[in-house]
Amino acid sequence: MKQFYIALLFLAFTVLACSRSFNAAPSPSTDAVRTLTVRGLQRSYILHIPVSYDNSHTIPLVFDFHGGLGNAESQMHTSGFNALADEKTFIVVYPNGSGLLGDKLLTWNGGTCCGYSVKHDIDDVGFIHALLADIESSYKVDPKRIYATGLSNGGIFSYRLACDASDLFAAIGPVSGTLNVSPC
Repeated sequence: MKQFYIALLFLAFTVLACSRSFNAAPSPSTDAVRTLTVRGLQRSYILHIPVSYDNSHTIPLVFDFHGGLGNAESQMHTSGFNALADEKTFIVVYPNGSGLLGDKLLTWNGGTCCGYSVKHDIDDVGFIHALLADIESSYKVDPKRIYATGLSNGGIFSYRLACDASDLFAAIGPVSGTLNVSPC
């Protein structure tokens, strides 16, 4: 069993190393790293505003959650949503989960999974409520077109949001994640 966990850690670090090979800096014209404090914890996210955004009408919003041991920056490059957001005109937000090492090796509290966030009972659903309010204070988001997606632990967390924040989300599109909340 120990060898399994060593192999899993090696795989995770390999994925992180590969994702870091991109130019990870947000675009200064349309991306911003923002922070807010939720229940005493400082949380952060990367916000991408499409180049064609104007404040005269509402716009869809997509939450894109990184996988376990990832972060917002790696998810931004993995998913490629910035280019699609510019093409189709929607806002995309890449929140950071939580962990012991600042903005590295982060997880989401998906119910029964995963890691640091579950062990420390992090209120990630509350964080998403606060994050949405923060975005809506600056941008005209269409409340009927708010979506969530994520990879692995981010997909698991998307399922949790469908259960625990169904009043906010029109739909979810998890990738390689499972439902870890019961009942839903």
